[in-house]
Parts: sequence; structure tokens; C-alpha cells
Amino acid sequence: MATLVSRVEVAWDRYYPILCGLSSSIAFLALGRQGMQYMVDNQWEIANIYGDAFNFFGVLTAFLFTFYTFVVTADRGFIGKMKGTYPYRCLISYTLRALFLAGLVTVASIFLHVAKPAPVHFGPSFYWLAAWVGSVVWAAVSFIRAAHLFSVFANLHT
Repeated sequence: MATLVSRVEVAWDRYYPILCGLSSSIAFLALGRQGMQYMVDNQWEIANIYGDAFNFFGVLTAFLFTFYTFVVTADRGFIGKMKGTYPYRCLISYTLRALFLAGLVTVASIFLHVAKPAPVHFGPSFYWLAAWVGSVVWAAVSFIRAAHLFSVFANLHT
């Protein structure tokens, strides 16, 4: 029977990316208005942030798809030994989730790059931007989680 600590560890491992994303959205709601005002006052090219996110997550999506294909089709080595295990299912699940989120952020960044929102007052664009910030963090942390799990397996079997 699993102990309370092991259950908490499993729950934390499963949900910490979304908790980081939600925390980031909440932090943006609390502090983002001042940050956006600072960027507007100093004439920052805010659209570049959206373009850079598009580029980064576009590359990340391609990498994750390649990684997923490699892991699913590999039959030899430590990946072949992992197949059918709970950690392997977690790796596949975490990779697919990170892939979906990276794709979602890529598409959302296109619209933000075109619209160039720089809201300094609360309104619909401010809340959309808070959701985008949370999604960016959620996707990035999900990628880190999947990459970390893969590196743990690689180190165990080398």
C-alpha cells in the first residue's frame, strides 16, 4: 500500500506544471499591469516577445514530435526495456501533453504577434495575456518534466 508521501509525490509530479502555469497567470494578474506600463513607457517592442515565443515553441513542438516518434518506435536499448512499464507510460503521457501545449502556445502566439496587445488597464486583452503567460509557463515546465524523466531513464540504463 502506498504511503501518503508517495501519493503526494505522484500527485505533485503529475500536476506541478499546471500549478506553475496557474501561479504565473495569477502573478501576471497581480503585477502585469505595472510591467506592461513599464514596457510601454520605455517603448519596448512588445510584439517581439510574442514572435520570440512563436519561434521558441515552434522549434520545441518539432523537437517534441521527433522525440515522441523516436521513443515510440525504438525497440532496442533502454527504451525497449522500458516499454510496457508505468514510467514509460508516464513519459509518453508527459511528452504528448508538452507537445500539445507547445503547439497551443505556438498558435496563440501568432494571434498575439498580429494583435500586439500591450494592455495597461484591466480588460479582455489583459486577461487573455494572463492566460497566455500561464500557458507559456505550463508548456515550458511540461517540456522540462518530460526531458527530465527521459534523462533519468537514460542515466539509469547507461
